[in-house]
Amino acid sequence: MSTTVSTGEVSRWRGALSGVLSVLTALGFGHLAAGLINIESSPIFAVGNAVIDVTPNPMKEFAIAQFGEDNKYVLLASMAVVLVLAAAVAGALSRRSWIPGIALISLLGAVAVLATVTRPTFFAPDLVAPIVSFAAGVGAFFWLHTAAKQKEVAVPAAGAADTTPEEGSAESTTKEFTWEIPGVGRRTFLVSSSVVAASAGLAGLGGRLAAQSIDVEASRQALNLVPDEPAPPIPSGADFVDNGTPRSSRRTTSSIASIQR
Repeated sequence: MSTTVSTGEVSRWRGALSGVLSVLTALGFGHLAAGLINIESSPIFAVGNAVIDVTPNPMKEFAIAQFGEDNKYVLLASMAVVLVLAAAVAGALSRRSWIPGIALISLLGAVAVLATVTRPTFFAPDLVAPIVSFAAGVGAFFWLHTAAKQKEVAVPAAGAADTTPEEGSAESTTKEFTWEIPGVGRRTFLVSSSVVAASAGLAGLGGRLAAQSIDVEASRQALNLVPDEPAPPIPSGADFVDNGTPRSSRRTTSSIASIQR
């Protein structure tokens, strides 16, 4: 017989992974929300643009000279690396308490909100993306941090002889708590982290596809092929062949003339 208990402590590598996945989840869902409203309000884009705005011109010119048109992508990639490292450290520090991880996510959320509201093109709906990002990051970290502390320990059956092994013996080793899913047998943290990682990836991809779809539709609506003034009617008896139109176009010209009439 076994029961599930909480150890109250998370291993360093699980804490670090929880932090990284939580930040990626925040970025993914923030990107999804931005893709449905305004892709420039995506936390990673908003903060990146804010960094570019405050970067001295000599540094901008150096980046352009070194990376050309890809300088913005290099900046975003560098920011992502810094975020991942910071998330790993904050998660590793969250062994006994979730406070360090939540503090980092809160700080990143505040920076994203500040970067969004200070953009010259800001309008109120742009705040949806950083708010969704913060909520997703906090929820993911709470879930992963809780799952990482779950353990399953053996409990003697009622009436059985007291055969409790001494502390430190092989028989007293705790087992990691497992999901009670028939035929799966996956461990709690493995399943939780996999679900969170997949959700973050799908959210980020969804945001990108949504932004592309909206951009295409906006381009179509902005395309106006209606002339300011209608073309004058074709004069009766006009012969375009005599005026240089190739003979193969006679049928097309006649059709156009009939439509105009």
